[in-house]
Amino acid sequence: MIIRKPKKKRIMGKWIIAFWLLSAVGVLLLMPAEASVAKYQQNQQIAAIDRTGTAAETDSSLDVAKIELGDPVGILTIPSISLKLPIYDGTSDKILENGVGITEGTGDITGGNGKNPLIAGHSGLYKDNLFDDLPSVKKGEKFYIKVDGEQHAYQIDRIEEVQKDELQRNFVTYLEPNPNEDRVTLMTCTPKGINTHRFLVYGKRVTFTKSELKDEENKQQKLSWKWLLGSTVFLSVMIIGSLFVYKKKK
Repeated sequence: MIIRKPKKKRIMGKWIIAFWLLSAVGVLLLMPAEASVAKYQQNQQIAAIDRTGTAAETDSSLDVAKIELGDPVGILTIPSISLKLPIYDGTSDKILENGVGITEGTGDITGGNGKNPLIAGHSGLYKDNLFDDLPSVKKGEKFYIKVDGEQHAYQIDRIEEVQKDELQRNFVTYLEPNPNEDRVTLMTCTPKGINTHRFLVYGKRVTFTKSELKDEENKQQKLSWKWLLGSTVFLSVMIIGSLFVYKKKK
């Protein structure tokens, strides 16, 4: 005599399997889709600066946003965390939702000894990954700034985490320029969602080598493909495993 499991339990099993499958698909597809919307204007401006050295003419639907943002003054690239963002002049809310900004009163990014502009960016925004991964960079790595058609390379020689109030009290001490060095400092809030501290990454300008930047970018692209492959395998295993469990329970 064959004893069948109650219909309600079979239906519940199907719902549990469906939930896990939809969750996996959501993680892999939904979040990147959300991020792609936020990155549309970033990529448009970055591509234009890469081609011409100046910001793009946006379409009419983006005119209002363009007025609020202004034109980007450069591009920041950090290969080690696969980051490429437009740099704007200022740190308004609109700017920091769409890229990174130069803190007022800290100078410009055109380069030269005695300069140390502070480039600030948000972390922890739902719709975009801006400076979320900045705390993952390491001393000795490089970041790059494209400005006026030229690429400037900066090597990270110091990293520190400072309380927000401490930085405000001693701002000049932490960001004081060196008359004999060309420097740039990157900053974001930390920990995500709490923001009691500021994460500072200091870079000193070094000789730019085009092939070196290309090698770094290629290396990070390979890592991205590995992540995508791993995610695909994970999703496949979940689907096959779920079907196996379902058939076994039937």
